[in-house]
Amino acid sequence: TEPGARLGAGRLRLAEGVARIVFDNGAELRLEGPADLELHARDRCTLRSGRLVARCPDSARGFFVETPSASLKDLGTEFG
Repeated sequence: TEPGARLGAGRLRLAEGVARIVFDNGAELRLEGPADLELHARDRCTLRSGRLVARCPDSARGFFVETPSASLKDLGTEFG
């Protein structure tokens, strides 16, 4: 994919490096490879492996990240 390209629902695998993903609701993820991320909707994703930091403005309140061992719901913060 290219910088600025729109991504649809589906699975993304990042072999190395860092990717910045901005959702339509303003949530911003910084994904560090190697990583495996599945995009579901404008407010939900699943991190299967790897590391991410999510920054969620008020417009993205309720953004949800699932992992194999936890479910995280944002309440207007930044988390990793």
